[in-house]
Amino acid sequence: MYTDGVLSYSMPQGDRRAPDVDLRDFTYDGHVTDHYLSGGLGQLTDGVEGHSNFRLDPDGWGRKGYEWVGWRNDSARATAGGDDLNSDSVRILFELERARRFTAIRLHSNNMFTRDVRVFRRAVVRVGRAVSDVVGTSSPDAEAVIYDHRRDKLIDFARNVVVTLPNLVGSFVSVQLFFDATWLLVSEVRFESGAFRRRFRAVGWLGSVMVKYRSQVK
Repeated sequence: MYTDGVLSYSMPQGDRRAPDVDLRDFTYDGHVTDHYLSGGLGQLTDGVEGHSNFRLDPDGWGRKGYEWVGWRNDSARATAGGDDLNSDSVRILFELERARRFTAIRLHSNNMFTRDVRVFRRAVVRVGRAVSDVVGTSSPDAEAVIYDHRRDKLIDFARNVVVTLPNLVGSFVSVQLFFDATWLLVSEVRFESGAFRRRFRAVGWLGSVMVKYRSQVK
């Protein structure tokens, strides 16, 4: 499983689209409570990108749409896990093993608009040191990065949508995705990040000379 340093992600469970197309996160290994996932990892970090036609089973998993996690607009409204989400969006909360400096996030998204599926119209990303910094807060330490996606009416291929993050630092990342159709499908989320090193200065005296020491701490 490809985790990119992610300890867990939490979000509403995906939905069944049809008797033969189930868009739930089947490999999720955390807790499932009232259709809400928390404390685990699953298909969004397994390194496998879904086929553009989610109604196929090209790899023989035995389930159509297996690589995708998908939400129907009205179901996401009712299963926000007690969060303060807008009714037209889904939030995915990531926890990483340590604070990192983020430069981008990649979301592999479906755009099969002939089946009423489109890439999200907007993504709002917050990065912070604690959950309270990124969920339900106006803290200046978690300034929102807002990305508006231009609707593609011509090409229905799945694609990686890249949201640039201006060197934001933290160990929690909130990704709020807004619907642009009845269905929103994501198969993979990857972060571009590097180790965060905090700089500080220690000041001491050697005889009558002040000496400054610069160090780095991970």
